[in-house]
Parts: sequence; structure tokens; C-alpha cells
Amino acid sequence: MFARVDRLLGRVEFAIAWLSMAVIAGSLATGVVFRGLLAHSLAWTSELAVLALVWLTFLGGSALYKERAHIAVDALSLVLPPRGRRLLAASLTVLIAITVTLVGWRLLRLIPLQHGRPIPGLGLPRSVYGVPVLWMCASMLLSSIRFLVAPPPDAPAGIVATG
Repeated sequence: MFARVDRLLGRVEFAIAWLSMAVIAGSLATGVVFRGLLAHSLAWTSELAVLALVWLTFLGGSALYKERAHIAVDALSLVLPPRGRRLLAASLTVLIAITVTLVGWRLLRLIPLQHGRPIPGLGLPRSVYGVPVLWMCASMLLSSIRFLVAPPPDAPAGIVATG
């Protein structure tokens, strides 16, 4: 059940990442059309693209972590025996869990401070930049717990599958 919820969350993150890419392309294209063809600049197009890039980066990264598809250097894990690989994978997973917990904890204090400052072109509170980072922290912590409780049998060599 726990793994199923984590995988469903990963699908939602992938969907939001794809939507973010579409928003980036659409807002930048709109900005180009207005600047190039209509000689009128729209300030919000680049700000919307940056905001969508933040969402794409952090939710996409979290989704890739769930699939063990992120970039990794696996040279050390390849020379270790199976038990060493499992220990290394568990150690790295614990390190990731601690890191995202600390980052998330700090964000809980930062986001309210940003909330009163608007993004000029969009009129949204600046805290919308912190929301995907906080989401990523919570989501990656959930995934890390899942990896520690029931390590995937298909990727015993480390944090990512090698192949």
C-alpha cells in the first residue's frame, strides 16, 4: 500500500512536470510573438516560464528519484560485493532522507516570509517558488522510507539501477 501511494505520487509529479514544460514553451512562445510581431513586451511570460521551470525541476527530480532514474556515479558500487552495495545504497538513502528533511524544515520557515512579497509580473506570492521544493522534500522522504523498508529487488547495486 505504501509503495502504491509513492508510485501514484510519482505519476502525479511526472504529469505536473510535463505540464510545466508545456507552460514554459507556451509562455516563452507568447513572449516571442508579442515582442517580435506585435512590438509589445509582456513581462509575465518570462516570470511564468521561470516559475514553471522551478516546478519542473523539483517535481521532476522527485519523480525520477522514485524511479531510480536520476544521474549517479556508480563506480564504487560496481566494485563492492552485494552486501557492500546494499549497505552503500542504504547509507546514501539515509543521507538523502536527512538532507531533504533538513531542507524541508528550513523551507517551512522561509515560505511564510516569502508569502508577503509578490512576483511583479504575475501578482502571485513569491512563496510559490518554495512550494515545489517543499513538495519534493516530503515526497523524497516518503520514497527514501519506502526504499529502506523494502529495497527494490531490481536495483540492488545502489541508489539507481545500473545497466
